[in-house]
Amino acid sequence: MPRQKKNERPATLAIPQTIEQANDFLRRYGHEQREAERIRSGLKEETERLKAAAVPQANAHDTLAEELKKGLQVFADVNRAALTESEKLKTVEVPAGKFGWRKLPASIVIEDEEAVLARVKAQELLQFVRVTETLSKQAMLKEPDLALSLEGVTICQDEERFFVEPAKLVVKLPQLQAPAARRSVAANARKRA
Repeated sequence: MPRQKKNERPATLAIPQTIEQANDFLRRYGHEQREAERIRSGLKEETERLKAAAVPQANAHDTLAEELKKGLQVFADVNRAALTESEKLKTVEVPAGKFGWRKLPASIVIEDEEAVLARVKAQELLQFVRVTETLSKQAMLKEPDLALSLEGVTICQDEERFFVEPAKLVVKLPQLQAPAARRSVAANARKRA
């Protein structure tokens, strides 16, 4: 069976034949959107509830792990010569894993970027300068006549996109009566019976 492409419509696509059917499609479309959103909302709420319960537990373990790491580092620093065989090794392996020291990659610290940039340009060390040039489409839209005079520039504005916007669902809840009003309604109902 040939595979269906992503943007290809299924062979059994239902198509409304009348405006009434189109209205029904739109009503059902709105219902399906609301159901999907209700499910996503429930998932989001459940995720937040689970996260709220799990984060404090995880944080307690993180805190304990960090304390253990600091204690291990103090032990390693005090016993470094013996553990590294006088700096011949950088990693100490034990049955539970390994620990040791790693050199961090070099980094550049620049105190006054403008002053350093000026010195780099003055000394023509342009390999240390990064230049990024891009066209400003916003500026071109502000001056469309000038932008269109450039070869290779086209302004697209006649594109249409189909949209579907279901009517907002309004739910009318029954009005609640005050307790005294409910008792009098119940009393009147008993009198009639």
